[in-house]
Amino acid sequence: MSKKAIPWIITTVAILVTAFLISGNDAGAGHVHPEARTGEPGLAATVMNPTSAANYQRAVRAYRVARAIPHVLDGMHCYCECHENIGHRSLLTCFQSRHAAACDVCIGEAEMAGALTQRGENIDAIRGAIDAAYGTRVL
Repeated sequence: MSKKAIPWIITTVAILVTAFLISGNDAGAGHVHPEARTGEPGLAATVMNPTSAANYQRAVRAYRVARAIPHVLDGMHCYCECHENIGHRSLLTCFQSRHAAACDVCIGEAEMAGALTQRGENIDAIRGAIDAAYGTRVL
């Protein structure tokens, strides 16, 4: 981890905790997280090459996160509502195409999931943090 990433990670965690505390336990109500396919090998290979989003470095980093923790993103509801609008299965699906490269919600969720995974959080805690941060948003 680079020294430049540490302040970003600390800021992200602070935002997550604040969002969780503000939103209460009903964040994300009505949304169901898909079951993560943790036993399925090769999920990382389904993620689009990060360099395909080379014009936007934040997206490149998010695609790298998706390749590093595909099983986590596969168990996440995506709050850009692509499931309802274009049939995506999970947040991972967004990173299997160029969709996530142009979506700040997908990128933000992946960043949070990456930071929390790096901290050792389990999938339920990550889902809760994402629900708290994105579940009450109005698009």
